[in-house]
Amino acid sequence: MEIKQVFKNVGTLLLFLQITTGSIEQYRWYPGLGYYKLYINLRSWQEAERMCAADNGHLAIINSESESVVLKQLLSEVTVVPGTDSETNDYALIGFHDLYVEGEYLTVLGSLLNTTGYNKWHEGNPDNGLGVEDCGGIHRNSGKLVDLSCETIYPFICEIEIK
Repeated sequence: MEIKQVFKNVGTLLLFLQITTGSIEQYRWYPGLGYYKLYINLRSWQEAERMCAADNGHLAIINSESESVVLKQLLSEVTVVPGTDSETNDYALIGFHDLYVEGEYLTVLGSLLNTTGYNKWHEGNPDNGLGVEDCGGIHRNSGKLVDLSCETIYPFICEIEIK
C-alpha cells in the first residue's frame, strides 16, 4: 500500500502522529468539528488554557449550534464534578474573554466572539458579576455562553481542531 493511500493529506498525517504520540489521549472525535475533552480537575481560566495548550489545543470555541450541543453533551456525562459546589458545577470554562476591553469578547485565537458563528448567551449573561467576570464559559443545561470569574476554578473543555 502506498503512503498516499494511507495518508490523503499532510493534516491526516499530522493527526496520526498526534494520536500515536498520545497528545490527544482521552479526547473524543466529533466528525466535522474536531476533538474535545472535558477536564474535571478544576482550574482557573488561565491555568485551563495552559493545560489545553500542553495538549496542542486550546480552550474550546463554539462556532455553531452543533458544537454547542457537543459541549453540552460532554458536560451532561458528568452530573456532579468533584470539588464543585452547586454554582460552579453548572459551568465549564471555554475559550473566550473580555480581559482587554469590557464587553468586547475575544476568542483565545484572537477573533471577535460575534464572528465565530455562535453568540448565544445564557439568560442574564453577560453580566460581569461583581465586576470580575471577564472569562468565558458554557452553562451545562442550556449550552449557552456565560461570563465567569477568571480566578474561580471550574471544569473546562479543550479542543483540538482539525484543519
